[in-house]
Amino acid sequence: MNLPSNSQKNLIFGNAVARKLKLPSIFLDNQLFASSLYSVYQGYRYFKYHLHNMTYTKNNNGIKPVNFKPYDFKPSQFLGFDYESSVKLTIIVPAYNVEKYIIQCLDSIANALTGFNDYEIIVVEDCSTDNTLELLKEISSNYKNLRLLINETNLGLSGARNKALKYSLGHYVTFVDSDDMLSYGILTAVAKKIDENNNIDIFEFDFKHYVLETDVSIFLNNTLPSIGEITLLSNTNEFYEFSKGFAWGKVYKRDLFELVRFPEGLYWEDAIISNVILRKAKTYMYLDAIGYLYRMNPNGISNSVKTRNLGYDQFYVTRYCLEVARYSNLIVDSDFYKRLFLEASIFLNNRTSYLDDVDILYMFNELEPIFNDVNLEDNLNARQKLMIKAMRDKNVAAWRAITF
Repeated sequence: MNLPSNSQKNLIFGNAVARKLKLPSIFLDNQLFASSLYSVYQGYRYFKYHLHNMTYTKNNNGIKPVNFKPYDFKPSQFLGFDYESSVKLTIIVPAYNVEKYIIQCLDSIANALTGFNDYEIIVVEDCSTDNTLELLKEISSNYKNLRLLINETNLGLSGARNKALKYSLGHYVTFVDSDDMLSYGILTAVAKKIDENNNIDIFEFDFKHYVLETDVSIFLNNTLPSIGEITLLSNTNEFYEFSKGFAWGKVYKRDLFELVRFPEGLYWEDAIISNVILRKAKTYMYLDAIGYLYRMNPNGISNSVKTRNLGYDQFYVTRYCLEVARYSNLIVDSDFYKRLFLEASIFLNNRTSYLDDVDILYMFNELEPIFNDVNLEDNLNARQKLMIKAMRDKNVAAWRAITF
């Protein structure tokens, strides 16, 4: 896999700015225009930062958030594992209101396992209000090694994943969202790599977005995937050059989750993957093949951030990662703090645009243990140092300007 060059990154960022400005599509994917546009955009954001920095007057009054959303940081009831590993792989599928998609999902999983038998599929039915439960009861016997867990109360995506982890039998585990699909033979290919490299902590393959099944039909046919360049790494910092932050699209050693669970009751739960699980891993293998097929949802979480006050979820997830890292005995060093800091900046900024400044100031105060680490700045570039200065100064306007 070839990592993006600076010119490729400028094209990506330039395209993003063009879409944000709602420019005509003819301006997209033009390398010169994208680079120029992104340079202008950067200059504009730096200008705003320095303007807000010069005119800022610190408010020492008490900080009382106006949109506060409480969250109880309590350990998951599903910590640990009830069973010793007795199969090679567990596939975990939370299911909630997916009567339209669950058969496609399970069929694709069965086909992703073609020729491989040492597995189990755990489907967690999470109190659906449509016909998902009835459908699963009807079809579950059609799939080999499928266990259906039926929740009495709705646990959400995190809780459903956590429950399945506790009752899993696999030496390795993988997560599949119930409206998505897997490519034909991809898990069989990973199983072969496990046989060849049973000391690998995490295997990862690529993904493709789709709207219609016809968009990804080539990946669902009866053809085993062609694995391109295989990258084996043992340096944690190098993992991040390849890995995406999603829980899906990866196969993990189950032991990585021994003291780690997804944050129940919060969105953006996949943050524990990049901030905790990847850092716990000692070895990582990237398989250059499309293995995960992600269904684009026009009514997804990103479209309800304000109405559901999900900016606070991002704030709590950042804190959750810090707490999980500590009680799972993960080394909490400057590299760890840098990842949390960047997440607490970029993602938090993107997902809190609707919040009042006092809400952001409250978050800054709560996140001080992260961005006040004495060695943190040693690992930051010039713009990131301005980001952290704005957070430490409690200058919300300057922080919003420079965090992009």
